[in-house]
Amino acid sequence: MPPDPGCRPRHDRGPRHRSRPPGRQHHLPRHGPPWLGSPLRRALRRGVQPDHRADLRRAVRRVSSLLVGASLLRRGAAGLSALMGYLAGWSYVAAALFITFDILARNFLGFSSSATVEITGYILACGIAWALAHALAARAHIRVDVLVSRFPMKLRAPLHLFALSLLGGFALFCAWAAWSLVDESLLFDAHDNSALRIAMVIPQGIWLAGLVMFVIMVAALLLESLAALLAGEPARLDTLLASRSFEDETAEALDAVGMARE
Repeated sequence: MPPDPGCRPRHDRGPRHRSRPPGRQHHLPRHGPPWLGSPLRRALRRGVQPDHRADLRRAVRRVSSLLVGASLLRRGAAGLSALMGYLAGWSYVAAALFITFDILARNFLGFSSSATVEITGYILACGIAWALAHALAARAHIRVDVLVSRFPMKLRAPLHLFALSLLGGFALFCAWAAWSLVDESLLFDAHDNSALRIAMVIPQGIWLAGLVMFVIMVAALLLESLAALLAGEPARLDTLLASRSFEDETAEALDAVGMARE
């Protein structure tokens, strides 16, 4: 009795979906041992696709080395700027003592330096310039970050980097303008109008040194911040550039009280 055309076997689903009968699938001929497939696939993968893991490891090592070097550079610049900041602070103390002595000498001893305004003006300008780098390293500059502090870390870190870049451009412009002034004073051999006849290149050169140190501090922070961003450490960048929190202010106040008691 011929088979019914409407009743096909389970393994025969029409000409488009025709497959071998289940009984014959277990007896297919094998060409070579089965373990040749895996080495061949690995060899083809190595030959066709580049080895990205080694390149990635080398890139990670480069970024890590850059981050360590930038951190050392920033710490060295911060140490030098701290020394300059202390000198700037003590120069203000010296200016206050000089003004006090000049007033007492004029009233009780009958003489005066006749250059109080000029000398204290130079001290004020040089002290501000010499304290800029230390204020940046200590995150003591006034910042309005009510909105930025509420952003997520991934968005806050690039904004800190952008703000530091703008500050670096301004610092570079100030240093360039100061150098132009020093160069002009050297060209014309400029002196002040006081009785001391101080060469203007002396206070202007001291002022220029503070601005140059400010540029160096910004550059060191920029380098470390970029390295931290490339290394995927936005929290480290936020620690470097974010404004100080009330916890930092409280810790500094407690340290100052402890130092005063000692």
